[in-house]
Amino acid sequence: MRAVRLGAWNEKERLVRFAELKRLGFQVAYKPMDAGALLRSLEEERPSALVIDLSRSPALGRDVGVAVRVRASNRPIPGRFSGYPWPPSRGGHAD
Repeated sequence: MRAVRLGAWNEKERLVRFAELKRLGFQVAYKPMDAGALLRSLEEERPSALVIDLSRSPALGRDVGVAVRVRASNRPIPGRFSGYPWPPSRGGHAD
């Protein structure tokens, strides 16, 4: 089974993303979102992919994605963003 690491800041959105990924046949690993803990966990357990939820804080999700890519050892891990409505609202917020 393909293991995916899920990064999300909001419990409600995390449950939605978790259920979507499980329905698609992924084994989902999740720990409460903390950028430092996420980077350490990627070194300990290499997932098949990393999914970062942007629905709560798009800028923070983007920054975590950049931090993951900065480490050369993490570059082979495919990364995907989810949960951001497109096109963005006029105010620039996801709400």
